[in-house]
Amino acid sequence: MENTYSSREILNIAVKIEENGYDFYEDLSKTAKDEKLKILFHELADMETSHRKTFIAMLNNVPDDDFETLSSYGFSDETFQYLNAIADSKIFKKGEKYGLDTNEDILTAFAIAIGLEKDSIIFYYEVMAYISEKHKTTLQNILSEEKQHLITLSKKRQEYL
Repeated sequence: MENTYSSREILNIAVKIEENGYDFYEDLSKTAKDEKLKILFHELADMETSHRKTFIAMLNNVPDDDFETLSSYGFSDETFQYLNAIADSKIFKKGEKYGLDTNEDILTAFAIAIGLEKDSIIFYYEVMAYISEKHKTTLQNILSEEKQHLITLSKKRQEYL
């Protein structure tokens, strides 16, 4: 029998992404020598915390018997493994440290952050089909904020080119 997954499991992955995002940006904030970078990365970390709280609130509204919802969309074990792999290995991978000593280091950090934001946007688009209708607007709002992160990072990166 094929495994089925619930909105709860998808939201738990989203919480993990936001926790990892917080850690990533907070580490960059602590490492940055440039005050503007410290502030930028700290603000991005705070936004990840806000998203985490939103996903936890969504989790608290998911019924315990929500397993049928996802299987009715054709949500497979392979899909779940794919989404989990994205969250674990690509989006805000834990344990990586980045120095921000030189302009090259700063540009590398921006490139990594931009790539990670793109990956999180892809993840949220992928899960959109598996989230209940009542949560889609919330997820769309988070997607808009993630897109804004991407725009902000791209603009700020230009200052260091």
